[in-house]
Parts: sequence; C-alpha cells; structure tokens
Amino acid sequence: MESLVSLIATALWITLSGSSFSSEESTTPLKQESKKTAVHIFDDYLCEHCEIFSKNEFVTLRFSEEAQEKKIKFIWHFYEINEASRPLAIATYCAFEQSDQGGWDMHDALFNTPTKERTLQKTKSIAKHYNLDAEVWNTCLSAPETTEKIQKDEDLAQEWNITATPTTRIGGKNLPGRVPLENLIWEMKRMLSEKEHL
Repeated sequence: MESLVSLIATALWITLSGSSFSSEESTTPLKQESKKTAVHIFDDYLCEHCEIFSKNEFVTLRFSEEAQEKKIKFIWHFYEINEASRPLAIATYCAFEQSDQGGWDMHDALFNTPTKERTLQKTKSIAKHYNLDAEVWNTCLSAPETTEKIQKDEDLAQEWNITATPTTRIGGKNLPGRVPLENLIWEMKRMLSEKEHL
C-alpha cells in the first residue's frame, strides 16, 4: 500500500513538473518582453511621419552613447497602413534574416530613398550595395513564412495596443508619434533601471 502511494505521488510530481515546463515554453510575447532589454519600433514605409522620425530621433537613439554602451537591442516591426508597403516590408524582413545590421541598413536606406522610388527593384539594389547574399535573399522574398511575419507583427501590435505609426515601445510603454529624443532616452534609462531591480 505504501509503495502504491509513493508511485501515485511520483506520478503527480512528474505531471505537475511537466505542466510547469509547458507553461514556461508557451510564454506570450508580452511576458517574454519583460525578460529582454529592447526597444521596438512599428512603422510603415509610406508613412510620412515614420520617415521623418526614422531619419531624425530614432536613428539618433539607436546610435546614442546610452544605447551603444548598454547594448540595447532594437527590433523593427511592420505596421501596415498602406498595402503598397508590403513588398518593402518583406524585403526588410529578408534583410533582417541575414543580420540585424543588414536589416537596419535596408530600413534606413529605404527611408532615405524618395517615396516614389521605394520599390521592390530598389530594395534589390540596396541589398546588393550592402552585400547581402543574393541567393538567400531571393529565396526569402518568395517564402510563405516571410509573408506570415506581416500577420505576426499585426497580432503583436494588437496585443500591445499599437494603433498608430510610428510607435516606439520601450520597457512596455507605447510612445506614438514623433517623440523628442530626450524623452526616448529618458524612457530607455527607466527601462534599464527597472531591469536592474528585477
């Protein structure tokens, strides 16, 4: 009888341990965010305010002393306001697939290109200029999983209550519009301070 009770107790312990592990594995993006020191940006290539913000405050934030010293990770997300931006977004996803640097090079180069010239053909010349692997690049452009990333970013935007472009998200706080650089740096420092006290 005693051994039977022991067997039941062991089985129960295994079951509970297994469910705990599964719960950890299925952590939502929102919970995962709390474990990382990252700055997220949601934008669209045919959004005028996104272009202005990207070429001024946001790029300055990325290369700021604070961001470089603390090795802050910057993560780009596509928030569609114009369907014509989709090919540009897919091109950017493919650039990020090769490297973070390649992704940001593509992102910045597109915003530095006149709006009417932002085409899929232009992204290919940018990819060539920054020495992205052409074979990997072309395969990625037509891969179904690349297009699926648009939906994943849309789902994430909904979960995080993103409703405008551009929106910067720092430490779980949404900062829509053209946010002054000093405010962005303050929020970044707040995020770092909170991480240190976890």
